[in-house]
Amino acid sequence: MYKLIKPVHGVNGSPISIAPGYPDLEDQFNEMGIPSIRAHDLYGPGDIDNGTHDDLETSQYQLLLMVPEDKKGHGRKVYADLTNKRSIFPNARNGMKNNSFEEAVSQANYEPTDAYFRKIINNERNSNPYLKREVMCRIGRSLLGSANPPENFQIYAMLAAELVKRYSVNYMNIGMKSPVRYYQIWNEPDLGGFFANSDPNVYYEFYGTVAREIKKVAPNVLVGGPSVAAGQEINSPYGRGFLQACKAKSYPLDFYSWHLYLHDKADPVQVAASAKLNRSLLDVLGLNHVKSYITEWGMTPYTTHETQNKMQSAKNAAFIIQSLIFMVYRDVDKAFYYRADGGTLGIFNDENRYTYPAQAFYLFNLMFETPYYISNIDIQLENARYGYIELEGRSESHSSPRRRKLLVSTYLLDKNFLKEEYQSKKYRQYYLDTNRDVDNIQDQYSIDKWFGGKNPKNMYSKNIKKEINNNHGPNPSNPEYNRYSFSGHNAIIQDPREPRYATAYIITEGGQLDNIRPSPVVSENIKRYPVKTNIGISWKVVVENIPKDSVVLLDVEYS
Repeated sequence: MYKLIKPVHGVNGSPISIAPGYPDLEDQFNEMGIPSIRAHDLYGPGDIDNGTHDDLETSQYQLLLMVPEDKKGHGRKVYADLTNKRSIFPNARNGMKNNSFEEAVSQANYEPTDAYFRKIINNERNSNPYLKREVMCRIGRSLLGSANPPENFQIYAMLAAELVKRYSVNYMNIGMKSPVRYYQIWNEPDLGGFFANSDPNVYYEFYGTVAREIKKVAPNVLVGGPSVAAGQEINSPYGRGFLQACKAKSYPLDFYSWHLYLHDKADPVQVAASAKLNRSLLDVLGLNHVKSYITEWGMTPYTTHETQNKMQSAKNAAFIIQSLIFMVYRDVDKAFYYRADGGTLGIFNDENRYTYPAQAFYLFNLMFETPYYISNIDIQLENARYGYIELEGRSESHSSPRRRKLLVSTYLLDKNFLKEEYQSKKYRQYYLDTNRDVDNIQDQYSIDKWFGGKNPKNMYSKNIKKEINNNHGPNPSNPEYNRYSFSGHNAIIQDPREPRYATAYIITEGGQLDNIRPSPVVSENIKRYPVKTNIGISWKVVVENIPKDSVVLLDVEYS
């Protein structure tokens, strides 16, 4: 039985410059065909409140990773001011403390979020022609925003409802072509750095309060959570415990969200295993209607100069494709890679217009021209032991489609790849422009660009408070899987019909990066020949000897 490939190639990050020093990537996001963008860690836009301090260790500030050492001290203030001033409700904390919704909602800074959401949704000139771009709004704070739970859950829920009214009900009033349809409530509450309360019942109550208030305003939007950090630990308080609480208390829950970073065992087989575990958990609990979303995933969450470069390698491109293919085979409904812009762990750099991972998203998006596939997960799990898996797409759901495509990844697990001593190609990276104090950004271009037209000198935040230090984060473990050595692989499409034409593209280290389309496989390396079978002659189209840690897309059309 043929199934439709699911659009699991959503991302975290923004096609719009996230801060001074970072690029606009609207054309690149469109060319990659990104269908879904999770508005998280945009450093202000999309955040109800923040409370970022400027006196933490420099290494904790994501956007300062590549900043020259002598600029990082001042960079902390630029980072904190940018994040705090661009968040939406500067008086949220005082209003909650004083039990006053009117105070909490007063003097709102909607302009930055308006500008980002409008541009992200409206800018799809060359985007995926088969899917409409969507935004998931994460209710909460960007990285290093206060980890203190909101002081008044009901008022915070009412602030969330104000966002929903603006971006899902009255969205046309601010020039958005379509509404925000997805709201995720908080991020990684199982980590003390995001939700500093070790009692999971506190988060359950918070989630239920916000979800119910959102549904009052817009019953048709989809709500979910908790974006649990340890997505493979399904029996944790934020896995099974959260789902049982939602069911027992009838909290609205349209999707269950979880994260998966594989650290030193960056093995896409674990993506398949975790996806199966989470879908099975939902079904066992009678939550068959609840979707399974991976709202963050990637090789690693650890940010260093080395990992930044490795995220832009051909090996990571092969990892991304293998993971996306496993998400297709397993029942994942949506997924959001972290992250696809020029931010920390992002796939773009300041040296090339494109990167190998960007090309990987482009090739995956091309599979929607041939969107029908047959699931053969057991075969692919076995193939992964030898360092390759594949996904075949057909243009029609019958035995004689006019077009067939084969997407192949030859990623091979290497436990040393993410270690500092494993050297990868170095790229010039983007970083926060710390030469500009936020209050001194007065040129109209910059005010429009990063603040939605509102002068940052007139913006402020009263949400800063001394942090509760309550680190209750889990230490996720990833199981081992047997692996064998890579011995080469061919991409093969076989059909009784003689092909009208065949073409192929390859992503491999050293390939061209001047275009979103990867290097073509030269025609003489695409073999096509007839073979005898027990039912007559069949035609094979073959790309031979695909290198390790590469991606190939073979495209064949028939008369």
